[in-house]
Amino acid sequence: MSNSQHDQTTLFFTVTGDADAHELIEQYRLRRVEGWNHAEIAEEQYQFEQMCLRFTPPEQPNDFCDVDQVLNGSWTQFPQYLQRTRQLPAHLQRTLHIVRHGVNCQSAGFHLSRDSVRQLARLNAAVILHGYRDVDDGLDFPYAKKLSTPNREPTTPYERVYFSVSSQDYSAAELTAKIGLAVDQSHSVGDFKRIHPQTAVPTLCDWTSLTIESGLTDDQPIDRHLEALLSKLETRHAEIWQMAQDYQIRFYVQAAGYVSNPHERQLSSETIRRLARLGVSLDVDFYFV
Repeated sequence: MSNSQHDQTTLFFTVTGDADAHELIEQYRLRRVEGWNHAEIAEEQYQFEQMCLRFTPPEQPNDFCDVDQVLNGSWTQFPQYLQRTRQLPAHLQRTLHIVRHGVNCQSAGFHLSRDSVRQLARLNAAVILHGYRDVDDGLDFPYAKKLSTPNREPTTPYERVYFSVSSQDYSAAELTAKIGLAVDQSHSVGDFKRIHPQTAVPTLCDWTSLTIESGLTDDQPIDRHLEALLSKLETRHAEIWQMAQDYQIRFYVQAAGYVSNPHERQLSSETIRRLARLGVSLDVDFYFV
């Protein structure tokens, strides 16, 4: 996690598609909602490439970990506020935007708990992460282009996604048998890990852990990794749900990678629904190259 004093996370929710933003605001009485149509300009520098309604919560999180609080009740007004988007025409796209500014090279990602994933699935919403190392606010206006944009040097991303299962009460062999999938990495409680560099005492594993990877190369983007991994996990849907009933087992989907500044990564509403159906949380750790 970033320890930068300038680290700032902003959340907002958009509805986009073929419609008139101002008519929707009037027809559905959308208070505290901003709207723009194609080619309209915001703040004299952002020109919209499609219709966009922007829903902004009454408060904003202080740090990386508060995304779940927004979606699950600590900010009591925001979830009910977003429920109103379900009244809008079904063909319009709903998206949660996580905008991170001023993060240093150590954490440009986010976490979505199982409950947050389910909340988003109910809203039929996608998720887009916008990450910036600099403090300047560069993309509070998605679906718009800056009228003047500085040139950015392209970089080659490194990204991977894997499914992690862990327990202190089962061995690796027992967990592997429960899930019934080929495992890429595993170790059991008590297995040798390494020699402590100062004391020369052997360090043993405190947890049993299994890792199942997407199978794609690390030059593939996160959405393709997730699709490949979910296709594996969905063949064992019943087994994963059975493990979820066992309090001695915990599991989640982990994404990690090195990305350019700025970066943008999108998870479709269908991907969010697939995660929700499996009952898994999602943890994303991106680092600036």
